[in-house]
Amino acid sequence: MNVPVIVIDGVVRLSPEANGGIVVGGSNATAYAAYFSAKAGARAAIHHDCGIGGDEAGVRGLPWADQHGMAMAAVAAESARVGDAADMLTAMTPLARLARPDEIASAALFLASDLSSYVAGIDLPVDGRPYGCLIRFPRD
Repeated sequence: MNVPVIVIDGVVRLSPEANGGIVVGGSNATAYAAYFSAKAGARAAIHHDCGIGGDEAGVRGLPWADQHGMAMAAVAAESARVGDAADMLTAMTPLARLARPDEIASAALFLASDLSSYVAGIDLPVDGRPYGCLIRFPRD
């Protein structure tokens, strides 16, 4: 499956290729950004938390997206510059690219194989960074 990844600083005018794609936007993860991502037909979005702020305004879009069936995450302010989607994408990995499907599959195959027989209760970040990227997901 080839899913387009749209890297854009603002989400107000998303192109038609966002429909069915993943939006990596430099906008803060407000309900406003979630709404425009969903309106464009994005299957998922990654936005910036802008330091979260009062009343968790910087991540207010996470529960909105969840309620409307769109996957969404917010990159922590410590990880990338606000309003710079390209920085968000490259800050997530020193390889400055998204993972290839076979790279993700290899990690899954490892966990499903006998090679991982003594591995228990871990998160295995497959994100190209030595320590992982700070990504916030909605709270339960």
